[in-house]
Amino acid sequence: MLHSILLSLPRAVAVTMAQKFYWNQGNAQNSAEGGLFYLPAVDHSTSTKGGQYMYTYNEEIGIGLTKLLSPIHDLSFGVHCLSFWYYRPNANCDEISVWIEDVTNKNVRKQLWTTLLIDNDNVKQWQFVQTTVAATNYFRISLEAKRKMHGKISNSVAVDDIRLRRGECRTIASCNFNDDLCGFIADTSNVTLRHGFGRVKNVENMNNNDETKYIPPTDSSDEKGLIVYSDFSDIKQETTNILLSDVLKPSKQSCLRFAYFLNGRKRSEISKFKLNLIAIGSSKSASTIFTDNQYSSEWKNKSIPISHPDSSFRFAFEMTGYAAGSIVALDNVKYTEGNCDEVKPPEESAIIKEQSCDFEDGFCSWSSSDSSGKTIWTIKGNENIRNKHPAYDISTRSNSGKYVYFDSSGTADGTLSSKPVKGSGLQCISFWYWINTLHAQYLKFKASVLNSNGADEIQTLFANYHKNSNGWHQTKRTFYTESIYSIAFYAECHQCVIAIDEINVYNGSCPETTTDYVNCDFENENCGFIPQDNDDIIWKRYKTDDVSAENFHNDASDQVYGHFIALDFGSIVNVTGKSRIYSP
Repeated sequence: MLHSILLSLPRAVAVTMAQKFYWNQGNAQNSAEGGLFYLPAVDHSTSTKGGQYMYTYNEEIGIGLTKLLSPIHDLSFGVHCLSFWYYRPNANCDEISVWIEDVTNKNVRKQLWTTLLIDNDNVKQWQFVQTTVAATNYFRISLEAKRKMHGKISNSVAVDDIRLRRGECRTIASCNFNDDLCGFIADTSNVTLRHGFGRVKNVENMNNNDETKYIPPTDSSDEKGLIVYSDFSDIKQETTNILLSDVLKPSKQSCLRFAYFLNGRKRSEISKFKLNLIAIGSSKSASTIFTDNQYSSEWKNKSIPISHPDSSFRFAFEMTGYAAGSIVALDNVKYTEGNCDEVKPPEESAIIKEQSCDFEDGFCSWSSSDSSGKTIWTIKGNENIRNKHPAYDISTRSNSGKYVYFDSSGTADGTLSSKPVKGSGLQCISFWYWINTLHAQYLKFKASVLNSNGADEIQTLFANYHKNSNGWHQTKRTFYTESIYSIAFYAECHQCVIAIDEINVYNGSCPETTTDYVNCDFENENCGFIPQDNDDIIWKRYKTDDVSAENFHNDASDQVYGHFIALDFGSIVNVTGKSRIYSP
């Protein structure tokens, strides 16, 4: 789940003042000075004149420095992406910079971003910036404004929509659409613009006269992924959908790559795909840089060189349907600086073998101990222990595969530790875990980054207290360290089984998550299937022991102990009605 924190200004931050120069909350209409023409006419959050933002103000003519300070974050905070919108209409305005401050030593500061490094940010529009935040000590974020000259109050700048999101920052105007729209703006009031698998409202309109049936397009790079598309299968009139990118900085040379799909009733070609470039702060209308209306049963890939050095700009992907019976789709948008011929796909993150293990051939470089030094984590062998252990491993997806597990008949604790290695900045850990206990109130399970001697916790990566997993679950966490460190899994419980498999540690970013969105054997979870609300008839996920029927057979596991989803009427009397379960 995406973790997001919106700093509610100014309550969630501290404001420091210097020489009567400070951050103030308001807008151009209700500012302390009243009707300031040099402030943004509208805020970024609501795009209204009454919306609020933070702006700099000096009560006297002179220089000064003021800070917006975030709350203090501890070592478990991990890697996040800081983003915000700022308004700085000319080069004489206050400088803006972002710093990390070590709260244990006020002299330790690290600058993450500054307007001094921006070639051209002097536009009278809100502009977007993001930067990755990571630290190895207690820290806070300082958003600073500096008035460098004995200037006018019209030198003020403004900021709005400060956000912290878990994980590294994504490339602006780039998206594979498998999780969300990545900052692209869509008109949600138009029901024909969808984010999904290519399903359409009226399939019959999509079929051809030669009885060729319509087949929805799969994701252009991942058959289980999602796409953005316009469903023009049942429109009654000409319909246009637009997907807008973030605002981009002026660029002398950059490249936009994307995949698009047009299809429908053959020989009709009643839809069009178009790409427009919109200059920010210009009275000119959008310029069309690409268009296509030729149908194909395959995805088309396009690379377009961009040169727009005079002002900021944004892209508008435009999809138009003229009559019922077509689909237009978009996927894998990638915007990068440089010439299109020089743009190379990102390299895969390098795996750190000393800390990775699938446990098929033992513990690899991992070791096990409890509080008394006794080995307690065990490699699962070929014995049949599926009554209370996972029925299969992750590496081989079979009963013959192996994983490491912690099995406690009473109250016990145990630690699974990796070999110490030297950190290299941003790194990622990916692992699968499985928890089964009848006494969840005593359960503690967490993963941590430890210092060189293994005694002190640098960062908590993951924690599960008092909760069964109901099957295998995958977790990925990004962390930051430049010193020698190790990773430890700690378990403490009463009459429980905790299993771990496929531990992989990488340099840099985590590989993208692959999820099977439609097919489900219900062994791990509900896979996104959602039951319709009904007080009397309720779909639930069961094991055989949970339902009134005896020896219910599960096809996926070919055993009676597998999981399934069902309606159990064994304990209900005189119920009428209906209940549906919806796929993702």
